[in-house]
Amino acid sequence: MPPNDNLHSGEVGGSTSQRPKRKFSNYPDPIHVVQTKCCMDECLQHLAPKEIELCQEKMKTFSETEQLQYIMHEIRVHTILRNRKTYTENVYNFIISGKKVCSEGWRIAFNISTSRFKSALKHVKDGYYTRKHGNKGRKRPTAKATNALGWMRHTFERIGKCRTLKN
Repeated sequence: MPPNDNLHSGEVGGSTSQRPKRKFSNYPDPIHVVQTKCCMDECLQHLAPKEIELCQEKMKTFSETEQLQYIMHEIRVHTILRNRKTYTENVYNFIISGKKVCSEGWRIAFNISTSRFKSALKHVKDGYYTRKHGNKGRKRPTAKATNALGWMRHTFERIGKCRTLKN
């Protein structure tokens, strides 16, 4: 089987089991990121390519779950509730290297997809502080239980074939 170029083994969250970790070779060049138009203020242009590179390097060190936790944490930390007369508005003030950037600029600098950012934003708005994988805590049948179920099925099928039904 040829090796998968998109995955590499790495330790995740202090676990002793080896799990696949995302390989991030598709990060855009920091110079291109700085030239990207994120908003009317063009806040990404106020950042140096080295600052963008540091953002990308930070995300590369995290596993997928840790990345989502980091995104949710940053959203919580940089959200300000502004009360209007008829509603409450969320204002996001993200900071990169001491410089204020818009949420779109922050997302682009850290190379976070729009859907991933919106997912994290929804989790924060719903009141979640942590995000766990969907399969976490799910119990699977043990080998012993699987063998017992197989034996039962085989036995019932055998008994069912031998026994005739009376009307």
